[in-house]
Amino acid sequence: MVTGIHMTPIEKGRFLLEPDTALDPSDPDRLITEILGELQKKNTRVIFYDLSRTPVIDTIYYEWLCLLAKSCSAAAIAMTVIRMQPTAACSLASHMKYPPPFACALDTQSPPLAIQKP
Repeated sequence: MVTGIHMTPIEKGRFLLEPDTALDPSDPDRLITEILGELQKKNTRVIFYDLSRTPVIDTIYYEWLCLLAKSCSAAAIAMTVIRMQPTAACSLASHMKYPPPFACALDTQSPPLAIQKP
């Protein structure tokens, strides 16, 4: 169990990650080690990171998402953020200098889209 993130299997090789208020993205190394350990035990190939309870994405949170996505990619796990609020999308766009290392989708059933250059 990872503090601050609820992990739910949604079908074979696919997991939904739902952060809660206990998530502290300022210590990404510990979190990513724990998350990847759990995902690899379950032979995960795709994760959906639910942003529905994240109204704003600040610099620390953006860096956290990028580091998690890059780490997942290194472990052969694709990451897609889903259910992003309009305020979170706007703040995300303000931090981007390059396309992020994760895709975006409306939900787990929608096709993921890569974000283009800002």
